[in-house]
Amino acid sequence: MSAHRFLIVKLSAIGDVVHTLPALMDLRSHFPDSEIDWIVEPGAAQLLRNSGMLARVIEVSTQNWRRAPISATTLKEIVGTIRALRGRRYHVALDFQGLSKSALLARFSGAAEALGISTSDLRDPFARIFYARQAKPAGLIHRIERNRSLLNLLGIFPSGPAVYPDKLWSEQDQQRVQSILETIPQNFVVVNPGGGWATKLWPAMRFGELARFIHDYYGYGTVCTWGPGEEPLVETLQKHARPVPVVPVALSISEFACFVRYSHMFVGGDTGPMHIAAAYGVPIFSIFGPTTVERNGPYQTQHRVVQHLLPCSHCYLRTCWHHSCMRYLETGEVWRALQQFEQKLSADISRRSTS
Repeated sequence: MSAHRFLIVKLSAIGDVVHTLPALMDLRSHFPDSEIDWIVEPGAAQLLRNSGMLARVIEVSTQNWRRAPISATTLKEIVGTIRALRGRRYHVALDFQGLSKSALLARFSGAAEALGISTSDLRDPFARIFYARQAKPAGLIHRIERNRSLLNLLGIFPSGPAVYPDKLWSEQDQQRVQSILETIPQNFVVVNPGGGWATKLWPAMRFGELARFIHDYYGYGTVCTWGPGEEPLVETLQKHARPVPVVPVALSISEFACFVRYSHMFVGGDTGPMHIAAAYGVPIFSIFGPTTVERNGPYQTQHRVVQHLLPCSHCYLRTCWHHSCMRYLETGEVWRALQQFEQKLSADISRRSTS
């Protein structure tokens, strides 16, 4: 078994990639001498390279492929990717994504077997035709445990807490983070107003109001982080936090993974940075919209989730004409929940210091 080669297919998004890391660690634990590759979109590639757990990180941009599907450049990249994958002679390809594009890559990788999640758990049921075998239905469990359960097809039955790589950042990332820490308040909260879907966004003006309440009541500094194209959210947040200063910190995703560990708390929505923070034990205060806490919530860390439940909740839609689950979630309601969470954190710290 030590000669086995595995291919993990999890292309995006950052949060989904983070949710797959415990399965990688389980696989590595059971086959320590095997070679494991991972095919992924550019956004999360550097995190995987920094993990030190993989033989190869194969970077592809399926978004570019979709924009120009029959261009010479796209066809050359697709053929080159498939040739490179087939040259690795994988024994097993594990598709944790559950889409036709990921299933196709798993199947055309040349692996002896392409394994996938249950049809009932697939986002794209058509993907099932490319799998040799599929996992049993996962039910209403967290994405992390659903991903770990795919390994059952290999005779691996993970148990116990999820484990993550020791670090997802480089030494250069660590050095830059240390220089930033010297310029901001020692006790700070990270506020991240962005998210991959418009429906996951709580209004940035309310994040700004919340940042002002946190500073005025607890004295914590506020650091605002964001992703590509989310600069307007930061500007709105700063405007509504005045006169409280909000420090904007531009970070790569691997720098963020290093930086967030030094914060008192992460405040934000269901997004990749939240799941990175949770992976490294940062307390999470999160505002949820169309996704479910049971499947997508903060995992294995102290957390509090606020969600305005409606008949249409848990729709997983990326666009919505009314956006009621977020629009009618007022700052005061969120602030009261945060106060309760902070009270619990303080009590836990006090209990540990006296035990």
